[in-house]
Amino acid sequence: MRRDLGRKVHPYYSVADFNGDGKNDFAVLLVVKGKEEVALVVFNAPFTRPQPAYFERGFEKMGNMYIAYNYTIKKHLYLGVFESDYYCMWLIPKGNKYSYRDCVH
Repeated sequence: MRRDLGRKVHPYYSVADFNGDGKNDFAVLLVVKGKEEVALVVFNAPFTRPQPAYFERGFEKMGNMYIAYNYTIKKHLYLGVFESDYYCMWLIPKGNKYSYRDCVH
C-alpha cells in the first residue's frame, strides 16, 4: 500500500475528530497474535477512560486492510480492504459510542 499511496500512509491507524466534539480521537486495527483475525478499536478524546468507545474482534484478516477517516463527504471512519469491494463498513458516532453500517447495502 505504501508503494502505491506513499510512505505517509498509515493504514492501521487513523486520527481525526470522529465524533464531532472538536477533539482528535484515534482508531487502530490490531492483528490477534497467532490467528488470522483482526480487531478494530476506537478511543474518543480526552483519553481519560481506559475502555474504548468501540471494540470489535473477529474480522477475518483479509489482505491489505485499512482504516481511514473520510474528511470530505460523509465524515465517517471507514474499514476496508485496499483495492477490493469485498468488505467495507463505516462507523457512525452515537453519543460516546459507535454503530456501524456496511458501505454497500
